[in-house]
Order: sequence, then C-alpha cells, then structure tokens
Amino acid sequence: MDNNQEGDREEVPVEGDPHPRKRARQVERDAIDERLRQLGPVNHQSSAVRSIYLRQFTILKEDDERRLKPRNDGEDDVIGYSHVCKHCNIVITLKWKQKISGRSGGSYHSVAAQRHLEKCYHGGLDAIATAVAIKEEEASTMSKEKASKMSKVKASKKSSKSSAPATADLCDLHMQSPARLQIVHPNLFTSFGLKKSFHGKIQTVKCFESNPLVREILSSPGDGDVLVVDGGGSPRCAIMGDMLATFAVTNGWSGVVVNGYIRDSMIINNLDVGVKALGTHPLKSLKDYRGEHNVRVSFGGVEFVPGHYLYSDGDGILVSEEELSLPP
Repeated sequence: MDNNQEGDREEVPVEGDPHPRKRARQVERDAIDERLRQLGPVNHQSSAVRSIYLRQFTILKEDDERRLKPRNDGEDDVIGYSHVCKHCNIVITLKWKQKISGRSGGSYHSVAAQRHLEKCYHGGLDAIATAVAIKEEEASTMSKEKASKMSKVKASKKSSKSSAPATADLCDLHMQSPARLQIVHPNLFTSFGLKKSFHGKIQTVKCFESNPLVREILSSPGDGDVLVVDGGGSPRCAIMGDMLATFAVTNGWSGVVVNGYIRDSMIINNLDVGVKALGTHPLKSLKDYRGEHNVRVSFGGVEFVPGHYLYSDGDGILVSEEELSLPP
C-alpha cells in the first residue's frame, strides 16, 4: 500500500479535536478489537497470519545481521535482521530463528511486526484486519465442520432415543397375533456396545469370511434400521470390527446382528450402538468376496427377511413381519 493512499481514509472530524487522524485510527482499532473479542484471539504465530505481517516489511540489508542470543549446544540460532515498514518507513528488527546444525530452514518471529503494525496508522491496520479476516474464515470453517459432526451425532442419538420395547412385553402381547412372531434360539448371541436394546427394519448381508459389502452398507445412511449379517457362523475370523461399528453409529444404524464373530470388542463396548454376535475373534476377515445384499437368510431357527422388523434386548431377539408396539 502506497503512502499516497492516506487521504483515502475517512476521518471523523470532531469539533475542537486537534488529532482527527489519531481519533479515526482509534475508531478503526476499536472496531477490530470488537471483532477479536467476538472471535477469540488471533493466532499471530500461524503461518498464514505471520505471512501477512511480514509482507508489510522489506529487509533493509542482507548483511545487517547480528546474533541476538548466545548459541548453546542443541539450541537454535536467533538472528536479527533490520526491516523497513512499507507504510511508515520506520526501521525495526525482526528475529529469524535458524534451525540447529544439521537441519535446514528457519522461521521469522512475527511478534515485533505485529506490535509495530498495531501502532502504524497508514496501512498497518489493514494487515491486522486481514489477519482477523483469516480468523473469521477459520472460525466459519470450524463451525461448518462442527455443525456437520453435530448433525450426525443428533441423527445417531435420535435413533438411540427411540428405545426398543421389551421383548418380554412384546411376546405377552403379540405371540398369538397374525404378525408371525419368531424368537431366535436363546443363548446363541453375546451383546456388545452401549445400546443393550435396539429395534428396526431389517436389512441383510450374506457373506462368508469376507466383509466388503458389510462395510459398504454400514457406510450408507441406516435410518434406524438393523443390519443382519449372515457370516455362516464361521469361527475362523471376525466379520466386523471397531471401524464398521463406528460407521454404524455415524450413519444412524440402530444395531447389527452378526451370525459370526467380531473383534475390537473393548472399543465397540464404548460406542453408542447395539451389536449381537456369536463371540469375538482377533483375526480380520478377507476382502475377496463381496457378498449379497437384502436376501433372505436363516440362522438361530429364524428366517430374516428384508423389510421385516427385529427387536433385541437382554432377553433375546424377536423377528416380526410387521412393526410391533406396546399400548401407551
């Protein structure tokens, strides 16, 4: 910015004010301070902000360097270079921190530049304002990322808050109904995850010792459904681990029932998801066979049909052709 732009600044005349320029500068400074208070402190040592500050100066002489701090073994050199402000032609010393022997590069310390620009009326405040704008952009980006994460968390909580009706109560009320209630053989499955009861519409995956399709389905929106995975009951590997369980949480799946084994059970037990499996196995599955999606599968004495409903809690697993409910 050239000095001839000084006249472009709008000064606020006040009757009897001998320093209108100083007062205008203070008004602008106050406005920036208010934005800073709203945003929190600017990271003046971040690479983007430091670069803005340093572009307001020109190095005076390459050979005008002096060691500002005695060099000790294992410490970085701190060297001072004279720089001239492009806005007011005042010369200040900026520190350059040289890396220790055997390492290249270094970095400027922008504190002196920042302090000078806060005092430099012509052009200096523009640099500070630009740094504030960077802070605003960072805050906006973080806000969008936080909103995206919160929406996923809310979707997960929404599905978990609709607590499943107790299987015992459903049996008492609907066992003789035309909903054709089926009960999975008892004591086949172990419960994992924080959600000890879950329910939802059934989707199925049929695979054997290979889980690419399980990953694909759990990576898509679940809308409160339950994924039933028929892994053939193979005891030779795990069909699901903590990554797939995390996908289930993030994408709003109510729960997963695995006719097979899982791993990373300690992590899964701390996730807001319901998982029923035959047990645990430390070996991961193969990735060779994709599997089949939404086909009828049978295990535990029950046929699981896509579109039917599953209810699970500590007493067992029920499957119904229709959605069940309890009277209020």
